Amino acid sequence: MPVNGITRSTLVLLALATCTLLGACSGGPKDVAPADTQVIRDEEQSILARRASIEGARRDFEAGQSDEAIREAVKSVAWSRSARQDLRLEALEALFADEANLEDTRNMLRLMIPTESAWSEWEVLRYLGAQADARGWTDLAPAFVASLSRVRPLAPDLERPEYETLSKLVGERNIPDLVFDVFAGLVENAVTRERDRLDAWSLLQRLDPDGVRTGERLRTLTIERDDDTLLMALKRGADELGVVAATGEELAWLNRLSQEEHRTFWSTASGVVAVLRGNQQQGLALRHLAALVWASRHRPGWLATTRPELIAHIEGRLDGRVTNLRHGASTSGQRELFRYTKDGLRWADALVVAVTLEALDDVGLASEVFRQADLDHNDRSTEHGGVITGDDSAPVFYATHYPPRPAQRYGDNRFVASPEMITNSDDALLHYHFHASSLKHREYAGPSAGDTEYAALYRRGAVVFTFIDGDTLGVDYYQPDGVTVDLGEIARP
Repeated sequence: MPVNGITRSTLVLLALATCTLLGACSGGPKDVAPADTQVIRDEEQSILARRASIEGARRDFEAGQSDEAIREAVKSVAWSRSARQDLRLEALEALFADEANLEDTRNMLRLMIPTESAWSEWEVLRYLGAQADARGWTDLAPAFVASLSRVRPLAPDLERPEYETLSKLVGERNIPDLVFDVFAGLVENAVTRERDRLDAWSLLQRLDPDGVRTGERLRTLTIERDDDTLLMALKRGADELGVVAATGEELAWLNRLSQEEHRTFWSTASGVVAVLRGNQQQGLALRHLAALVWASRHRPGWLATTRPELIAHIEGRLDGRVTNLRHGASTSGQRELFRYTKDGLRWADALVVAVTLEALDDVGLASEVFRQADLDHNDRSTEHGGVITGDDSAPVFYATHYPPRPAQRYGDNRFVASPEMITNSDDALLHYHFHASSLKHREYAGPSAGDTEYAALYRRGAVVFTFIDGDTLGVDYYQPDGVTVDLGEIARP
């Protein structure tokens, strides 16, 4: 019976012709051409020509004829995310055929595998997992852990190829212990970078959400090296500050904070934490420490308040303020109003909000914020932002501007924190950025979905300043768990 006017025999002939042209049907012989570095690397060449040249390289490798220039060209295709998956798989097959240089291939995979999950196609990861399993390359486990640590909302952890590979290497029940071993640097013969360890810590929080097994491993772990700063920081954070990092980024923050340059801040924060009682300690995290330290110096009475008392104080401060609910792009609506969001605030969260309200009353801070907002409005290449810090000796605040780097400017509706901003804000109260592409931006007053993802990744408390008109900025506070509070408006001084 014709299909849309085309007979089945015609469809079969068309399919066969397509297979012949693309060289993509399984079971047929592969074309082979002499290995040529230019052909292999040249993206303007036809897929057939590049595949044939890569196949020529594979035949040479199998015969023990390994040419360094050819090998590097094949490696470049294996790495290339712009290349078709079938071409990348051909390149990897050729590299595995080069028995004399398998160790170099293995080292390449240690660097390549952690980056694979940035892409939506999984066949390369599946192939590499099968190779690691067949060859018993358990030392690649840190690389698969690093890849799996990357969150893909539409791909549950248990359904990903990295999880399948780890299950084969160590058994599914042992995966959380393996991830902990990667974090602790205990995987035999593995080269574990600090980035791998931080990624492993992030993944461990997902695989062991109640922290029971992680806590058991930490309590029995012996730190054998004095220079293992990550483990030392983790233990000190739990013992002295009552905090446990929830992501690799937060652990990196804790590690920096434990260094000598922050000794005074750490000591002060530790002393404040020691006097907290009851629910004041619930949910304590690094992002609360700056508010605790500021309050101990300038509002010590707050440290003796209960949560209901602190909530009542905030309600009094917000009474009568004009709010601007976000309605553009992603809608948060009334979820920003304090009467709806206060139940999501623990005592330490409420303390941060109270200190933030103090900062918004600082005329010097407001002047600087408006100056930066004007710069943002006139710059169409990016959103701007920075960090808010308190003064040690007086109840005043500072807004330090950190414009994104030139290579990290992705348009007028996106802010990317520079590495300098992240590393220079370890004792800061808040991160902030602007919604300033228009001077009348009321419908976008409040954090976007990307903003809340940023807070969750870096575990920061943050505010966004939005132009309501040329002389008015709306202010919204938000935190890693998605709780948002509209703090009203500030006027240009």
